[in-house]
Amino acid sequence: MAVNKAAERQKVTRKIKQTQKLLESTESKKEKKKISAELQELRVDLNYILVCTAHLFFSSIERL
Repeated sequence: MAVNKAAERQKVTRKIKQTQKLLESTESKKEKKKISAELQELRVDLNYILVCTAHLFFSSIERL
């Protein structure tokens, strides 16, 4: 099964934007910490998608 890296990148990018907006609108420190951790995880996922080259096996990020 071929995985479309562009589609995966788009999904993660959208989720990052949503999470950033949520982080800005949240006032609770506890919630901000939780959302910040999620945002960092999404950024790591995006980096994986962007850096993964053709000679490496690219596996889809299914948790989105």
